[in-house]
Amino acid sequence: MPVDGITHHAERIQSAISSNGAAKSALIASWQRSACFHKLDPARRNPPERLTDPEFRRARQEVEPLIQVAPCLVEQRALTIHRDQHFYARNALLSCTTAPLYDHEGRLVAALDVSSCKAGLIENFVNLIATAVIDAAARIEAECFRLAYSDARILVVPVPDKMGKA
Repeated sequence: MPVDGITHHAERIQSAISSNGAAKSALIASWQRSACFHKLDPARRNPPERLTDPEFRRARQEVEPLIQVAPCLVEQRALTIHRDQHFYARNALLSCTTAPLYDHEGRLVAALDVSSCKAGLIENFVNLIATAVIDAAARIEAECFRLAYSDARILVVPVPDKMGKA
């Protein structure tokens, strides 16, 4: 992204944060948390940091208490951030969908993410990707649940769809 595009993106985010739109928009609330709580700069242009395996293990040990309380995470749901909705200007060409994965005891254990840098993604296709990610996360959770209780008999009850059909 050209420097003037980065500046414009950062100014747009700062303007949205200043507008007090966080009460009406989950996206602006997320931007506000990134800027105010985490002290991040949307115009930051340095590349992502890469860790070696030992560095990653050491960093993970340091944030283990955070990992344990991760189910207190703010959104607790699948989320799609499309192109310029990203906080960092350097990510403004990406479309990302992430769904949380919970273990058999309801603890957040991972996230399933599908990201694309394809410029021509239309909203309907982004929605299709989001549906596929959410469905895949649900299937992974269900299989993990079955494996955790492999000796138990599990009854699956049909849930009515939006049209009231089971």
